[in-house]
Amino acid sequence: MECVIVHDLFLNETSKFAHVFLPGSSSLEKRRHVYERPRRRISRVRKVGGNPLAGYRGLGSDVKLMNAMGYDVQYAHAGEVLDELARLSPAYSGASFRVA
Repeated sequence: MECVIVHDLFLNETSKFAHVFLPGSSSLEKRRHVYERPRRRISRVRKVGGNPLAGYRGLGSDVKLMNAMGYDVQYAHAGEVLDELARLSPAYSGASFRVA
């Protein structure tokens, strides 16, 4: 393969082939975030643990990568990402980070 990029919590079999390894952070280390579960349910999670060992929470490294690839964007928090998804993707229409 020309370029293999791995974004994970730990080095693994796939990372042996990676040209670039981006360290991830677990869901317990992130301030606030959402993830999609089966049946299109979106769950909101709050931080439990300390600071990530890699130095960046998931969104921080993702934004740096997007900017490096030419997509100049800044997000203050995960809610802005979900708002953008809801605006651009019919599958997320009506989704909101705000709690009613």
